Amino acid sequence: MRQPILLLSILLLISFHSYSQAPEERKFGDIKTADFDFPTSISDSTAGAVILFDKGKISTDHNFETILTHHVRILLLNSNEFDRATIKIPYGVKDYIKKIKGSSYNIINGKVVESEVSKKDIFTEKVSDEVRQERFTIPNVKEGSIIEYSYIVSHGNLSSLATWYFQTSVPVVYSEYVVKMPSFFNYVQLLSGTLPLSDVSFNTENAQRNGYSYQVVEKKFISRNVPAFVSEPFITGKENYISKIKFDLSDYQFPGGHRVNLIPPTYFELSKKLAADEYYKGVYSGNNFFKNELETIFSGLDSDLDKIKAIYYFVQENYSIDTDIMSSSMRKIFNEKKGWRQDINMILTSMLNKAGYESYIVRLSTRSNGPLNEIYKSAKNFNYSICLVRLEGNDYLLDASEDYLPFNTLRPETINGKGLIISEENPGWVDLKYDASSKERAYSTIKILETGGINGVVQLQKSDYSAYYLKKEFDKLDKYIDKFQDDLPVWEITDHQITDHNKHDLKETINFEISESEIMLDDKVYFSPILFNKVSSNPFKLDKRLFPVTLQCPIDNNYTYRIEVPEGFEVEQLPKDLLIALPNEGGKYLYRCQLMNGAIMVNSTLSINKDFFTVEEYFYLKEFYAQIVEKQAEQIVIAKRG
Repeated sequence: MRQPILLLSILLLISFHSYSQAPEERKFGDIKTADFDFPTSISDSTAGAVILFDKGKISTDHNFETILTHHVRILLLNSNEFDRATIKIPYGVKDYIKKIKGSSYNIINGKVVESEVSKKDIFTEKVSDEVRQERFTIPNVKEGSIIEYSYIVSHGNLSSLATWYFQTSVPVVYSEYVVKMPSFFNYVQLLSGTLPLSDVSFNTENAQRNGYSYQVVEKKFISRNVPAFVSEPFITGKENYISKIKFDLSDYQFPGGHRVNLIPPTYFELSKKLAADEYYKGVYSGNNFFKNELETIFSGLDSDLDKIKAIYYFVQENYSIDTDIMSSSMRKIFNEKKGWRQDINMILTSMLNKAGYESYIVRLSTRSNGPLNEIYKSAKNFNYSICLVRLEGNDYLLDASEDYLPFNTLRPETINGKGLIISEENPGWVDLKYDASSKERAYSTIKILETGGINGVVQLQKSDYSAYYLKKEFDKLDKYIDKFQDDLPVWEITDHQITDHNKHDLKETINFEISESEIMLDDKVYFSPILFNKVSSNPFKLDKRLFPVTLQCPIDNNYTYRIEVPEGFEVEQLPKDLLIALPNEGGKYLYRCQLMNGAIMVNSTLSINKDFFTVEEYFYLKEFYAQIVEKQAEQIVIAKRG
């Protein structure tokens, strides 16, 4: 998959200029009547709320532990945004939170009236073993109210500072993030999104600790009049496009000490470092507790490829996802037959290695996690693991954590550029690509009855991603059959048989009838020959697109219909043929309708060859589907003679 090109998804190695004039400092409770007016700098007059300002500051205390100070003020304009008055502040179990304040403000009899959050109404909740949160609801919220809250959290972790979002689901008048850190901590700054910052500046000051002099560097990032982030269909996730900044510690050097680098110079060095970890060593050494299972799995199999497939399907069918179990013990995962997705793929890789096959863990960044950063070589860039097995010069990429996923097929969420092979001896890259598409083949025989009704038989085969998604959506095929009938109310289905063929194909036989009352008028039969899986509406409705289009997977559909015309009827109207194609070999659509030997032959073929379309290609994709919708809506007209 091609990576989206974001205007500012770059590593910030920029030069800072001196402070511009700071905006007016507004202390907690400093509310003026003019603050209740809709900000003139915000163009979206339909917004249900406007963030008047959002200020955050990261600094350190005398123990060099990070402190986050956060102050937010919001104008609530309608009740749809009242949920913003319920505040949840997450923090680690070893962190310390203090100075929590919250208030609402309303104009009553021409005066600003404040309603404060009482300390007894602030609740501490357990989110997980490692995370707690403070929760409270700001009182007396009405349409037109202003709410405000602030707090301070002391964190012990210097390696990753809090990610700051300049953009939210509502407009922001002013967003400010200040990072004030000793100069011996060196952070990489990752800014993503499509909106430029209004101001980036820095300042320095001298400080002393234990007789050492050093500098403290303060960096300020400001964004003004930020429009609301509006998601679009067919994107990989808002985190890839929303404007935000994050910091990760790259290296540090205390006064009088040596520089300590936390980020390796290359990804291959990172691969070797990870492979040296005891957990990965356990995966690659193979585990003796797999021995008995492997003997059972290999019973009656001769070829290496069949044995590899058998291991894959064994793990897929016998291990289940359980996110409550997080263990570094392969033995525990093996015994309980459940774990995180990547734990299951660790088991798969270990079993393949124990069986003597060259197999590796591949670390990758999923689509929702974003494109892999080519410059900043951090293990934090990856969030998922799959298995690579090599046999006779061929690479097979496997993900056994997902039910129904065919061999050598990846979940579309994980197909995102390239993956890093974790190995001390053979580190490298592997392209994450589709080995399959969403494929459907159908042949339909349709008989027009002398009464004007229809009898028909459909032979339908779903393969690869088409079969996978159907099985994933419907845990029982009976539910799919019911939905198929519900989606085609004019059909009377007399029989619907489904067979599960070779683990990744579904074959269907559907017998159906359509009453003449549904399609006949004044001795004429009117119907669209595309009787099912019709593209009835354009999935691309936006006039203007801000973000690239990412489809789940390529598409390969071919439907053929043979329509028998009875004696005493004649064909009065047929749709014209159509052949259209997308630029850059992105796809094509063929529609052919012909009268041959007393029968009407219709073929509809749709091919989408890639999953990523740029903003510039969006117009062509939208027009492409508009023509498909129009063509598939056209009707055949058959009339009685005389």
